[in-house]
Amino acid sequence: MGFAAPLALLGLLALAGPILAHLLRRQRLRRSTLPTVALLERARAESDARLRVADPLLLALRLLALAMLALGLAQPYLSTAEAFADGRRASLALVL
Repeated sequence: MGFAAPLALLGLLALAGPILAHLLRRQRLRRSTLPTVALLERARAESDARLRVADPLLLALRLLALAMLALGLAQPYLSTAEAFADGRRASLALVL
């Protein structure tokens, strides 16, 4: 198996875009001085919640779409010597 345009696989780097968009789209927390440990723990919990992905299914679909686009642009092919029973060459095309 190979790729007619292997440099198109660099398009897989675009998968970082939706991940960053999901992580950065949340509002930034305000900086404030917290006087007690309880408030510090609450702030840490809010910060941890900010790093969680809000819509994991949407993110997965976006990543899948970008991966399929990059693989399609790379023009994958498979070289094989398939033949019918009588020795004639066979051709096979897979369309996604």
